[in-house]
Amino acid sequence: MKSWLIPVLLLGIALVLVLLALWFKKASGLPSGRLIYADTDQLQAVPKPFFDSKLRLVGKPDYVMRLASGELVPVDFKSTPAPVQAYRAHVFQVLAYCYLLEQSYGQAPPYGVIRYQDKSFEVPYSEAEKERFLDLINQLRAVEACADVPSRSHGAVARCRGCGYQDICDQSLI
Repeated sequence: MKSWLIPVLLLGIALVLVLLALWFKKASGLPSGRLIYADTDQLQAVPKPFFDSKLRLVGKPDYVMRLASGELVPVDFKSTPAPVQAYRAHVFQVLAYCYLLEQSYGQAPPYGVIRYQDKSFEVPYSEAEKERFLDLINQLRAVEACADVPSRSHGAVARCRGCGYQDICDQSLI
């Protein structure tokens, strides 16, 4: 066998592996950067959730990436195929993660990412989006403070099953 054939073959294999790695990274939907937080015990001890005492808000994004610019980006993975546009509840969940990162690290993320099975959505985090999120939190807190509970807005048993208020709800479907 020619002496130059083995190094050329190894170089070809290395090139294929690098191209595959780049393709998988792009297909993952994660922004380019360094992973600094993962809500899993596979890469690290399970991290503490982020907490804001002012809003009484707690959350754990699936991942937090540090971009080359130093900015942080929360990533939330969903196990379903992507809708035409990101669901409103998912958008607000990612805005909550952006807010919690801003409070914890003192810098606002430029955006957050919702990653469905087959598509990612970037959710901008501007002052306007932050205000929209804070308005929703204020509405939720006002409803929580009401003596009258609002009427159930759905007929989905699965949603009732996963609801945090099911033990006190008089409109439960289960």
